[in-house]
Order: sequence, then structure tokens, then C-alpha cells
Amino acid sequence: MGRRFAELNGQDAYELLGVTADASPDAIKQAHRAQIRVWHSDQHHGSADFADAEAKTRLLNVARDILATRRAEYDAYLRPGRAEVEVDREPRPPRFVAPRPGPKPRPVLTAVLGMMLLLALFVASWFGGRQQHTAVRPVAVPGDLAGTWTGLLNHPGAGGTELIRIELHAGAQAGAETLPLSGCAGSLTPAHISGGELVLTERITQGGCVAGAPHVRATSGGRLALTGYGPGAAGTASLTREPASGPPRLPAAFFGKWTGRNGIVLTLVDGTPGLAGTVTWGRRTCLVAPLSAATRRAVLLAMGAGCGGTYDLVITGQPALVVHHRGSGRATLHRVPPSPWTG
Repeated sequence: MGRRFAELNGQDAYELLGVTADASPDAIKQAHRAQIRVWHSDQHHGSADFADAEAKTRLLNVARDILATRRAEYDAYLRPGRAEVEVDREPRPPRFVAPRPGPKPRPVLTAVLGMMLLLALFVASWFGGRQQHTAVRPVAVPGDLAGTWTGLLNHPGAGGTELIRIELHAGAQAGAETLPLSGCAGSLTPAHISGGELVLTERITQGGCVAGAPHVRATSGGRLALTGYGPGAAGTASLTREPASGPPRLPAAFFGKWTGRNGIVLTLVDGTPGLAGTVTWGRRTCLVAPLSAATRRAVLLAMGAGCGGTYDLVITGQPALVVHHRGSGRATLHRVPPSPWTG
């Protein structure tokens, strides 16, 4: 070291303390304390290296003082290009100072690829959102498909024949459906129309029926063809327009409980529109719904194992109810008298 910092005896203040040239004042103080704990003469009292420890301690203190009070002057002195004059010492090798860590350069290729990926994701999500939105946006119901329609739904995989009633309103974007024998109800939303066929999106709001995407189209004779209904899209029906008076309801002459020798029990009530009561055959009980009704004749539909099917009813003059079950034959039922009032 030159004459200006001759008290360092040619040593480097940073190297003595074991710090880099960009160390903070606190780091320099901590390094000085750590070195003093190692080289203080009290740690080497009575040992052979006592003199070396004292000299080392003195240099550590000199280095700390220079960096604490004259650091700017000392750093300027260490800059490359200075004329350094050593006094009574051989020139020492140049001091290596590790470069300061800086921010890692961001590769241009990585940045470009990242931008392209973000752009691709944005475009895919934008087009996907537009396609999804377009697919589910409802359309209006055409006039020739509007109305309330009823009929028998034939679905081999879901218990056979069922009564179905759907409502579609001209110009509207929503409809409704009812399956009274299954206890199901739901909403119908027109999804799209192509070639005169309207595709509906079904949402079940009551009961355990499976929602799907049935299709409807007008057919000859003023009827409505229903296809693609229920599980497996296998349900089909030919529907007729319901009269303004609503679904058929049984006349009062049919109300009551009717029994016969073959074990059939028919309970008919003036209940929910679209339903007529129940039929019990053995241990099986099924709901029944009127398909047609007149003063003394009616046709009922029942759904379920053991008692399902179509029942033709005729009231005779006894009075008696002649029942013809399509599949099990004919039976004559008699009305059960009501229990006397005992209140």
C-alpha cells in the first residue's frame, strides 16, 4: 500500500476484514467484531503467536477506522490507474474484487415465447366463450310449435308409457313440461332451430327424472312430434294440442272408491289437473291420469310395474264400473259406500 495508507503495511482494508468493496457500514462493523474475537490478544495470552495476534488486531482496527472515516478517499485510491508507490515492500498481486450481483438478464427468446403463449390463451378463451355463449343463447318459439301439447311418451328404458304435457309460447324463450305419473316437472328453453325442428334444453325442477335435450317439430294433422327424450334420447311421442279448457278431468260420476273380486281397487278423485287418482292391484299401486273423459266413459293411463297400462272405464246403470285393462282383461267394480258419519 502506498504512503497515503502506510499504516496498513501494504494490506487491503477490505481483505483484512473479509468483506467486499460494496459492503455496508453495518456489515463492516460486524466483520470487524468477528475478526477481533478471533485475534484479540486475550485469546492468545502466553502462546507463541501472541505477537502476531497483537499485530493482526492493530491492523484490523486500522482497517475499520479507515473504512469508517476515510472510505471515499480510500476507494478513490484503490481505483485502477493510480500510481501506487510501495515503501520497503515488494509489489503485491492485484486484489480481486467480485463483481456486484445484478439483475439476471431476461432472455429475449423467453420473453417473446411468453407473449405468444399469453396471446394464444387469450384468443382461445375469447373464441371459446363466444362459441359457448352462442350455443346456449335461447331462441324464440315459432308460432306453429306454440301451444300446450299432451300425449303418451313411449320410452322403453324408463318404465314404458308415460303421460307428458309441454307448454311452448309463441315468441317466448322459455317453456314448461309436466310428467304427472312420474311426479316430474321442469323448464324447457329453446336452444336452436334448424329445418323446422326446435331443440330444447331441459332442466328438471321437481322429481327424479333425467334432463336431456328433446327435439320437437310440427307434423301433419296438427300434431307435434317429440323425439330424443330422456335417458339415451330414446323417448318419442306424438302430441296433440290441448284444448283451452285444460287437461281432461273425470266427471263427478266416476269419483269414489271402486273394488272388485279380482282384487283391483280403483280410487278416483277430483284432484290435481292431469291426474285422476290411483289404481291398486295386489300390492302394487299406480297413479292414473285421464287420457279422455265423457259423461259415462273414460280412458285412464297408469304407470308402474304390476298395475301400469291403459284402463277403459264405462259406468253402467247398476251403478257399476266396467273396467277393461288392456293386457289383463275385463272386470266389474262396485262403488264402496262411504263410512257413516259418527262425529
